[in-house]
Amino acid sequence: LRDVGSGADSRRTNEPEHIPSIRCCCSSWKRTELFETKDGMSCRDCITSHIVHQLRLNHVPVDILLPSSENLSSIDLLYAVLPVPLISVLIKMSYSYYRHLRDPNVVFSECPRCTVEVAIASPNEDSTNCICPECESHWCWLCNSEPHWPMSCEEFKQWVSKWDQQYFVDKYRLQPDEDLLRITCLCGTVLILPSESAHNTVCRCGHRYDKTGLMSLNSKYFPYYARSRKFHDLEGKPKQGDPVPVERIAPLQLIAKEFADVSGFYRMKLNSCILRTDSHEYVAQKKCSDRSGPGNSRT
Repeated sequence: LRDVGSGADSRRTNEPEHIPSIRCCCSSWKRTELFETKDGMSCRDCITSHIVHQLRLNHVPVDILLPSSENLSSIDLLYAVLPVPLISVLIKMSYSYYRHLRDPNVVFSECPRCTVEVAIASPNEDSTNCICPECESHWCWLCNSEPHWPMSCEEFKQWVSKWDQQYFVDKYRLQPDEDLLRITCLCGTVLILPSESAHNTVCRCGHRYDKTGLMSLNSKYFPYYARSRKFHDLEGKPKQGDPVPVERIAPLQLIAKEFADVSGFYRMKLNSCILRTDSHEYVAQKKCSDRSGPGNSRT
């Protein structure tokens, strides 16, 4: 009997222990990706698909399957399931929904410099200027441009093109037979240069304009010598260059003479401030990238 019992014990220990299978509705068997939900066990993919489907349909409030506990809310548990950018979108949509329930007249805008979401509690079309609570930038919440009171957004849109063109005409002191060139680089930067001195102008991305196209980064360091002329086609355009749209602007006097000097001066001051803040854009964006909830703006 002892031998029979020991043999039975040995067989019992060698047999694999039967564990009841716990699976998701999609038949997922990965135990590390299963989470307890209100409807049973669900995998990470099913929970993500359920939330993303609601976000795409703009269905707010979002139904989160994860149950909340005494110390953790359902939002806190989502960090183990969803990526952080998706959670940021979820928090913004939820904040916008509940904020509109409390204040139906609230308007949301985005700072054009640091991209912080701001909430305007009492919007007024007569006073559209906003101040960012983070970087102290000023902008119009209707058109996301610089403050332009007392002009409307449409009037400012018409005048800003005249101011910019007049600014470059006064800056370069163009000759009577000289025009301005508006060059759109491959990186999206718009260069406004005089036609006679635009040759060999290098964009901040490294491309060089040579009257026929934008040369690659290497062309700035390795110019075309006489022995390299075979790389040009019959029309004189370099084969290694990229075509670029160029618009020729005639130097017209768009602003009255008595206002041109004052307009050009303040436009120059504004452009110099923008150039000074370009180097701080990356730091400001990195500082505000982790902030997901909107702030309050002063109007």
